[in-house]
Amino acid sequence: MLEDEGHQPLAIPCTETRRRFADQLAMYDLGVGDSRALVAAATELLVEGCDAEPVVSLACVVVTPLTNPFEMAALVQAAREELRMSRLDPDATEIRAAQTQLRRWRRGLLTDRELSGWAHRAIGHEGSAALQELVVIDDVLDELDYVDDTLSSVHRDLEVIADELLALPDPWQ
Repeated sequence: MLEDEGHQPLAIPCTETRRRFADQLAMYDLGVGDSRALVAAATELLVEGCDAEPVVSLACVVVTPLTNPFEMAALVQAAREELRMSRLDPDATEIRAAQTQLRRWRRGLLTDRELSGWAHRAIGHEGSAALQELVVIDDVLDELDYVDDTLSSVHRDLEVIADELLALPDPWQ
């Protein structure tokens, strides 16, 4: 366990593994994440050497349809405290989750339509103002036959949006 002289929990160093955990945490906080993915990310932290008790407890969860969501929430909260990853405000949560999806899109794990559809469903037109260009892309794709945009121009627009949103600082670093 990483501790200081007073045995207080310390945040583990910023690593790719920590970022992947933060990605899953943001999706979980937004209510669109998979508990299994969050547990897997906690397991990666454990493998990397973060063996703090709350991280170990979360990594050991076997997620089934019978998993108690309240117990899961308590484990997530304890790990969050240990890792100094406090709950974000709603806008920051949406932005952080969108950054997660944008990274997945950049790696080719989501299509333009899947990314924009996710944004429309998970964030919507009432969500963070910083994400409205991303949300609107789904509407543009719906209307491609009636507007001057093309799939290529929409993809280029998504590249610009991704550059801007991924340049925003990570609140958990």
